[in-house]
Amino acid sequence: TKATTELSQEVKTKAKAAASKKTKAKSASTKNIAALNNAELADLMAIKGVSQTVATNILQAKPYQSWQEVGQIKGVGGKVLQKLQEAFSA
Repeated sequence: TKATTELSQEVKTKAKAAASKKTKAKSASTKNIAALNNAELADLMAIKGVSQTVATNILQAKPYQSWQEVGQIKGVGGKVLQKLQEAFSA
């Protein structure tokens, strides 16, 4: 029926929009990870909450593909991960 066809088209449109948002978010996230992958010890230690030990742990595990990988590093908890994301998203 006409109503079913219209509903189907609306669902497809919303799905495309959601997929587009995910692609944009992933692109930005990947860019931020690239910045982290280029970071040096001093860059990381300048972030509040990141000690030399944690910064060294982060550097030794590079390169990263996602922030989730960074969150697995010893010493990187939720707060530190958030600060890293903020610092490398500029």
